[in-house]
Amino acid sequence: MDIALHLGVHCTDDERLFRALMKNRDRLAATGTALPVTRSYRQMLPKLVRSLRGAPAGPDAQEMVRDALGVDDSTRRLILSHENLACFPTQAVGPNGLYPNLHLRLAALANIFPTDRCTFFVALRNPATLVPEILDRGNVMKYDDLMGDTDPRGLRWGPVLRAMLSAVPDAGLVLWCNEDTPLIWPDLLRRIAGDSDPVPLEGGDDMLALLLTEPGFARYREFLTSREAPLSPPQQQRVAAAFLRKFARPEEMELAVDLPGWSETLITEISAAYDADVAEVAALPGVTFLLP
Repeated sequence: MDIALHLGVHCTDDERLFRALMKNRDRLAATGTALPVTRSYRQMLPKLVRSLRGAPAGPDAQEMVRDALGVDDSTRRLILSHENLACFPTQAVGPNGLYPNLHLRLAALANIFPTDRCTFFVALRNPATLVPEILDRGNVMKYDDLMGDTDPRGLRWGPVLRAMLSAVPDAGLVLWCNEDTPLIWPDLLRRIAGDSDPVPLEGGDDMLALLLTEPGFARYREFLTSREAPLSPPQQQRVAAAFLRKFARPEEMELAVDLPGWSETLITEISAAYDADVAEVAALPGVTFLLP
């Protein structure tokens, strides 16, 4: 069985991907793809991770998980999606930088399904916008609680992803930049769903519906319905980019960063380091990097 695990990261998805996939639940079920509701596993799997203590799950534990998720012999693919499967937001930064234990969590999740093929789907986000968004979530954390003594310049994705590759060398790793999500959204849905049907999945316009003004989205839908044939992925990306340039909601596209000691110069440094990490990671063997 193929296991597709979408782990966020935090502030990149807000469960929109899961909700879009749920619109296709019956279609996916007909092809042997199971999409359990998140409440059936978002607490169970982390508890099992802790109980296994790094060891692979035995037959009894695997059977318990399959029963809880509604998996049977007809299931060819299982999709699990929740950002807290990676860690809680309070653990997104540590003394060693960004997501210091993410590689350990990937290995532990793979150990729950030791006889299956696991592929991890992870969105990256510029730390210059990720940190303020995490802190803005319900105002449950203060800056010092999250960052401690960590230098913001040390929030690098390169070491995180190299550690992930080492921790799960036999698993698939599909990455993309959250900043590119609106352009690759239909392709992302299809990849996670493992869907090969040429008919587009429902929910392929959900991201643009969020980001475009109402008149802009109406014109986008009018443009699509006026065409005789569906857009190819490259065409879809070019059209989405054009509509975003002209009709994007400013409040959805801009984020003011106001953190202690974060000057414009520092934010520029963090963003430049992020771009460099993305370029490095996209070229790593074993990584599928989705680019517009």
